[in-house]
Amino acid sequence: MKLAELAEKTSCVIERGSPELEISSTAGLDLAGPGDITFLANAKYFPQIATTKASAIFLNAGVEVTRDG
Repeated sequence: MKLAELAEKTSCVIERGSPELEISSTAGLDLAGPGDITFLANAKYFPQIATTKASAIFLNAGVEVTRDG
């Protein structure tokens, strides 16, 4: 499924990246690879964004992220 289609179905906004990106699966930040979408629901896991291999990340609207995590 294209990222644009997934965003539309979940009422999300694509902030960066290609809407044409193909998403094939979901996985946790630490396990995700190319083609996977993952999520960040707790700011304490923000540092994992730097090392995740996920193609896209859902960000929970309630999570406030700062540069220092």
